[in-house]
Amino acid sequence: ATQFSPTPWLGWIEWIGVTQAFIFFWVLSNNVRTRAHLWTLIVMAISSSANAIFISFYQFFQNPNKMADPRTDYGLRLSESFSGQATGSFADPHSHAVFLLVLLPCFVIAGSVPRLPKILRVLCIYISVIFVASLFFTQIIWPLLVLSVVTVLVCWFAFQKVKRRLAFITFGLIAITVVSILLFVFSPPYKRSFENAMTFKGEGVRVVLAQEAARIFSESPLLGAGAGSFEQKFEQSPNESLSLSPLSPHNDYMLIAANYGLIGILLAFCPAAYGLIRAYQAWRNEPFKVKLKGRKGTTMPPQRFFLSVGISGVIVFGLCSAFSFTWYVPALIFLGAFFFGMTTKSAFSRTLVFPQSIFISLAYALIAIAFAVVFFYVAAPKLDSYAKTLRAEQRLAHVLEQRVHISGNARLLDDIILLFEEAVALDPQNADAWLGLSASTCQLYYRDPANGIKIGDQAITHAESALTITEDYWQAWAQLGITQGLNGDLEAMEVSLRKALELAPNSSNANFYWAAFLSTSADNTEVAIEYVERALAINPENAAARRLQQKLLIL
Repeated sequence: ATQFSPTPWLGWIEWIGVTQAFIFFWVLSNNVRTRAHLWTLIVMAISSSANAIFISFYQFFQNPNKMADPRTDYGLRLSESFSGQATGSFADPHSHAVFLLVLLPCFVIAGSVPRLPKILRVLCIYISVIFVASLFFTQIIWPLLVLSVVTVLVCWFAFQKVKRRLAFITFGLIAITVVSILLFVFSPPYKRSFENAMTFKGEGVRVVLAQEAARIFSESPLLGAGAGSFEQKFEQSPNESLSLSPLSPHNDYMLIAANYGLIGILLAFCPAAYGLIRAYQAWRNEPFKVKLKGRKGTTMPPQRFFLSVGISGVIVFGLCSAFSFTWYVPALIFLGAFFFGMTTKSAFSRTLVFPQSIFISLAYALIAIAFAVVFFYVAAPKLDSYAKTLRAEQRLAHVLEQRVHISGNARLLDDIILLFEEAVALDPQNADAWLGLSASTCQLYYRDPANGIKIGDQAITHAESALTITEDYWQAWAQLGITQGLNGDLEAMEVSLRKALELAPNSSNANFYWAAFLSTSADNTEVAIEYVERALAINPENAAARRLQQKLLIL
């Protein structure tokens, strides 16, 4: 598996999500037969926006930490870094902004063109205003740039005369500018958010992410580094470092280039570009208005209406993909697949007709069922393992932070170990689950020091299992070194921790682990202080490194 990706367990998550979206696109573009079916799908797509809008308004005006009910047996908390920003049904304002921006042209076009009854058109315009308000409540800057493009886009599709297009474009851009200025002047949170966006901690971090994505791409321009590998490659960067490891460069085009190279770019975007060009040509060939018999006035033909909504949705989704991480948000991937499927359905006429008989229909059904069973058998355990690993990692981090594993409820640690064991059983190729199981097993030493050797042997076995999956994962080497130190094998510990530092020289934790090892010898105190200070320079919030620094300075 490492021949195709250094992190195959994460690569599977990417491919499963994309495959699901492609299946949805294929069924929509080939099996949706009537306009009623298409309208039903549109209503289903936009109905979820009601809950997102309600939560975003409640977050902004009432409770800034309110999150949507995950409908699970455990609760979720909003990250403190997003407190006060509208996140809607998502856990971050960026995904919420993408969700609003992609759906916004649908409402604006439906309210502007002569197609729906007047009462529904007024409702669509009203909902559009609410969408824009919620977009401002996210208090991030890049959506305003995309919103300006959306204004130009919907005016182009919604109006026929050039003067009317220019008038509404001018009005929309002025309105966006005025509202932005008013919020900057009269809203302290929005002003802080805007000022923060101009710094390295805000939108400025995109420069670092872009540089690293370009470096990763340059190392393997044809095939890329491998599916799901960006986070690991960034952590092992010889040039850059961040306090938190980024899963994505916040730009899906750079992510695909880094992970899949030129071949991935061509396979992903050439069909999409061809479909979009064909759709625009079909849109231009459709009349703007037609007059129906027995009805007053004119109306936009359904084909042009669906093409207008679909093309604008695809373009906006493409713009948002340059500023966010839609690749890792299934709901957003499905939204993009929906609008692209609508565009394909409206732009292409199916000319290939398969033979029709009871036996052929039965064969189609059997093939589809077989594929569904195989896909579920492969995908479900990996997704479940990934979810359990994330949940267990968060709970383990909380337990260690509160030091509950030393003087607290022992059941908490047992539940965490059980989660990691379930994750490993579901997907034995999940290296993160093996590392989490090793780390949580190590904490059993505080409960039963007499069996320290046995606990250490178990933890070493788990860490080595991760290394059999990927040999260049610095976290696996670091965890192996920690477990070897638990067993008193300092020579092996030195080799493992040195390997981890070589792989990730700019990782705060890698430098901290090496400093902690050096601190075991009084002769290496000065060198240990240098490494722990480097760890804190990379991540000033590294509490463990801060405690070690204080200890070394006292000594």
